Amino acid sequence: MPPLNDIPDLPPPDPDNATVSNQLETLVRDEFKGNMPVAGFLEELETMMKHEFFAEIDPELPVFPDPLWKPLVGKDEIRLLRLDAGASSGLKGELLHVHLDKNPAYEALSYAWGPPIKTYEITLPNGILRITESLFRGIMRLRRRGTSRLLWIDQLCINQDDNIEKVQQILLMQRIYSSASRVLAWLGEDEGDTGIALRLLEQTGKTDTSSLQTKFVSAAWMAKNGFPDAGHGDWFALLRFWRRPWFRRAWVVQEFVLAKDVLIICGNARLSWKAFTSGHEKMVQHSFLEWGLYSVGGIQEEKNQAISGSFSWRYMILLKHSTTRGSMFANMLRSFSERDATGLDELNIGVWGQIPLFKESVMTLRKVPEAIGPFSQMVGHLMDTQAPEVATDHRPSLYDLLLLFIKSDATNPRDRLFAFLGLALDGDALSLRPSYDESIESVFLRYARYFIETGEGFRLLSHSSGILNKELSIPSWVPDCECWMRNFLTFSDSFMVLSRYTAPKLPQQSQSSHC
Repeated sequence: MPPLNDIPDLPPPDPDNATVSNQLETLVRDEFKGNMPVAGFLEELETMMKHEFFAEIDPELPVFPDPLWKPLVGKDEIRLLRLDAGASSGLKGELLHVHLDKNPAYEALSYAWGPPIKTYEITLPNGILRITESLFRGIMRLRRRGTSRLLWIDQLCINQDDNIEKVQQILLMQRIYSSASRVLAWLGEDEGDTGIALRLLEQTGKTDTSSLQTKFVSAAWMAKNGFPDAGHGDWFALLRFWRRPWFRRAWVVQEFVLAKDVLIICGNARLSWKAFTSGHEKMVQHSFLEWGLYSVGGIQEEKNQAISGSFSWRYMILLKHSTTRGSMFANMLRSFSERDATGLDELNIGVWGQIPLFKESVMTLRKVPEAIGPFSQMVGHLMDTQAPEVATDHRPSLYDLLLLFIKSDATNPRDRLFAFLGLALDGDALSLRPSYDESIESVFLRYARYFIETGEGFRLLSHSSGILNKELSIPSWVPDCECWMRNFLTFSDSFMVLSRYTAPKLPQQSQSSHC
C-alpha cells in the first residue's frame, strides 16, 4: 500500500455525491495509519458503502421492476388501453389508470390467446410491450382510422408477471366485463369460408322445424328445405367455424355471459351475438352438423372439437338468459314452443311442465309460430318490471359450471377452475380464492376438499383421476382438469344441470306432491 502522501488527489466530486465523496476522503485519511488499517475499519467501510450505495429496498415501498407497469392503487383500479388511431403503421397506445367506481366508458375484448409466443408488439409512451399473434391481429381489426379507442384487454391491462396483481384483477373480472359498454368477441381471421358457415346458420334459423317428428333430420327433409347434401363442403365450413378456439376457451364464458352486449368479430364480419342464436339452437336440437358430416371418416377429433364448441355456446346462451327471471322465462317459453315432438318430453317430465300455465302457453304457441317471439318477449318484460330479481339468485355453483364446460381449454391448468369464479354462486368463498404461486397439485387438492365439504363428494369421486394421471402428484380421489376433460356431458345431462338454476321455484305443495 503506498504511503499516505502518495495517494493522488480525488477527482472533483459529482455535486449529487459531494457529501459521500467528502466522507470517504476524510475517512480514508483519518483511519489509515501507515500501511495497515485500524481494527474494524473494513467492517465499518463495508457497512457505510452498503448504506450509501447499496441500500436495501424497503418492502413497504412500491417496486417498479418494469417501467411499463405502474402499480394499481385501490381495490377497484384497473388499466385501460387507449388504442391510437391508425391505418398501416405499427400499433401504438397508452395504458391509463381508472377506477371502476367512476364508471369509465370502455369496451372489453374477449379472445383466445393462442400460442403463448409473443412475437408482435405495441408501442407505449414508456416502452414496448410484446403480445401474441392472436391479440395483434385482433387489435389491428379493432383499430380505427380517425379516432382512438378505449379497451380493456387482459394481456395488456394486467401485468402477467405479477401473480399478486393477477389475483386481484381476477377478483374484479365480474365487474370489469359487466361494466363494459360492450364486449368485442374476436374469433380470429376469416379462413375463407366464414361467410358460408354464417349463411348456413342463418338458413337454419329461418327454417321451420316444427314439422319434424324425430330429433334427427332425414336426407329427404334436408333436401326439401334446401340444405346441402351430407358431405358437402358447406358442412366443413361450419365444422371449422365451431372449431375456433374462442368457443372452447374457459375465460370467454364469463366474458360473454356477463356482458351487456356482445359483438362477434370474425375477419371482416361483424354481427350481434343474437344474429345466429336461433339457427344454432335448431342446429343443436336436430344434430344438423352431425348429419352433414356423418359419412365423412377420419375427422373424429375435428368433429368432437366442433361439437364441444357448439355445446359451449349453447350453455353460454342459456346462462346469459338465466341472469334475470324474465329473460330466462321468455327464452325457455320460446325454446319449448319451437321444439319438435321429441323435445316436448322434457316438458312433460321436468319442472317446467309444472309451472302454472307454462305448458298450456307452449302448446298454444306451437299452433301459432308467428306469435312465439313477440309473446315470449312481452311475458319476459312483464316479469322483469313487475317482479325484478337479483341476477345472482340463479347462478350455478362452481362445481356445476365445471361440469357444463368440462371441455373448456386454458393454457394454465389452474385457470380451468379460476375462470368460472366470477359466475359461480359460491365463487367468493375463501377456500376458492385463486393463487398462481400455489402449485397446481395444491390448487386441485384445495378445491376438491371444498367440494367435499359442500356436499359434492359423490359427484367428485365420479370424476376422480384414479390411476389415470401419471403427471400430477395428487391423491387418486382428487379430480384434475385433464381427467375431467375425458368425460363429456350430453345435452340432456347439461340441460338437467341448468334446470336446477333456470327453472322457477315451485310452491312448496307442488314440490312435495311431485316428489
